[in-house]
Amino acid sequence: MDEDGISLSRSGQAKEGVSITITGKGLSGGQDSPKYTVELVNPNDADEIREVADVMAETFLQREPLTHALALSNPSLEKVFRSFSLEVSTNVAKVGSISVAKCHQGRIIAFVMTAPSAKHVYPACPPPGLEPWYGILDSLDRAFDVRRSMNPALQAPCNAVEFVMGGVHSKFEGQHIMPTVVWASIQDSYLQGYREIVAKATSFSQVLFQAAGAQTLAEILYKDYEYDGRQPFASIDWPATAKYMWGTLDSCLSRTNPFRSSKL
Repeated sequence: MDEDGISLSRSGQAKEGVSITITGKGLSGGQDSPKYTVELVNPNDADEIREVADVMAETFLQREPLTHALALSNPSLEKVFRSFSLEVSTNVAKVGSISVAKCHQGRIIAFVMTAPSAKHVYPACPPPGLEPWYGILDSLDRAFDVRRSMNPALQAPCNAVEFVMGGVHSKFEGQHIMPTVVWASIQDSYLQGYREIVAKATSFSQVLFQAAGAQTLAEILYKDYEYDGRQPFASIDWPATAKYMWGTLDSCLSRTNPFRSSKL
């Protein structure tokens, strides 16, 4: 496939025997020079997994609404979140897939983590300072369960892959990299046999999943959310809510370049 300078090829062996490589061309270094590649992380490459964790920590502490809001009031959260990022990255590598974008020097500049929705990839107990973060995700699950109880036609996700985490380095924002990594992850998930996606989207990822045809099944207003008598996310202006989103991979893949307009 070749669309808007993006070529897709599958080569090598990775989990489930699938490796996806995407090369973006013409955005730097001349028309035929690769700007970045998108590929699957080797689940046995500890150095690469650590690099993913480092990008995740930098991205979330600076720009992911929940993490950034908590870090502003808790300077010690940075060390905690870096450890959390490594544990999540390691767990996802074991049971799921990590798609990454690499610049021409080989550094990871963006990532998307996916895992079977039934698998738990977060530490069982919230790390110190992340309790409100865990709490709002749990509240999303409960909100979805309540909606499902009132609508018998709304089934729990079946054969679903969860989009766990994703982010792009601040120096590479606005260059259409993140949508391409999400697109590769969707294709990888389909090739592994998944037919549904779910995501607890807390930031700009909501735009990507909506563009891919995902529906919002439950949401929580940040300004209304309380944890332990406080409103830890009241300062977040956009997006206004955290969303539980669901979609079918067939629907996502039937769209022609659904992320074309994204600036992420």
